[in-house]
Parts: sequence; C-alpha cells; structure tokens
Amino acid sequence: MAVRKLNERRLEKIWGRRDLPEMFGGTYGGEEPLGEIWFEHSDAAEVELLVKYLFTSEKLSIQVHPDDEAAIRAGHKHGKDEAWIVLEAETGATIGIGLRERASREQCAGRHGTVPSRIWSTGALRPQATSSTRPPGRCTRSGRD
Repeated sequence: MAVRKLNERRLEKIWGRRDLPEMFGGTYGGEEPLGEIWFEHSDAAEVELLVKYLFTSEKLSIQVHPDDEAAIRAGHKHGKDEAWIVLEAETGATIGIGLRERASREQCAGRHGTVPSRIWSTGALRPQATSSTRPPGRCTRSGRD
C-alpha cells in the first residue's frame, strides 16, 4: 500500500471548543468553536479510512452507523466501523455504548431525554490516552453526564 498525504479539513460545531491542544494551534478564533479536524485523502470516495480529531465541550448526538447490509441497501459500498482513541478527557467525561433494552427507530427518535436514559455508560473516561472500537449498528455518544 502506498503512503498518502492526508488533507486537513477543519469543521466548526456548536459543541466544539476554542481551547485546543497546542499541536492544533492553541486558541481557536473562528466564528464558531472548532469541533472536528478531518484528515482525508483528496479522493475520499476511494479511500476507506477517515481520521478525525474531535474537540467536544458538550454531549454529542447519539450516532448509529450502518452495518454492511444496511449500508448496501442505502446505496453505500459498506458499513462503518469506528475505532476511538481518547487522547484527553476531562473529569466526568463518559462514552455511552449500546442500549439497555431493545428499542424501535421511533423510540430512538423520542424526545425529552428518553433515548439517553437507555444508553449504557462505560463510566468516566481516564484523563490519559485510552482506546476503544465500535462495531456498526451500536448506539454511541460521548460527552459529560
């Protein structure tokens, strides 16, 4: 496999941060806080790897990525696995993984906090580096409880 230089793309998000690690330039002065930095190949459609740094200050939305079968039905080549490497976490930060009970799509679209009450929590993240993988089809969320 050839070595490829990845292009950097910065994405502002309302849940992002302005106080970035020095390796990313320290204080961010954009219009909105910086939420993500993506490192992607110029032909991202042909490369099956996306590297992201997330900078969160709030709970993130619940994500469910498709497995291969669901992705192909939706017109994509394959599902989406994730691997997370947490480089830094504030005291009280958590990652929610999976549902405590089966829930329909309609129930997961509920309001007034009904979905987060069903999320499993791994507990507090360690402030130092840690890693985790997420198979497709599993609900995940990060943020502070």
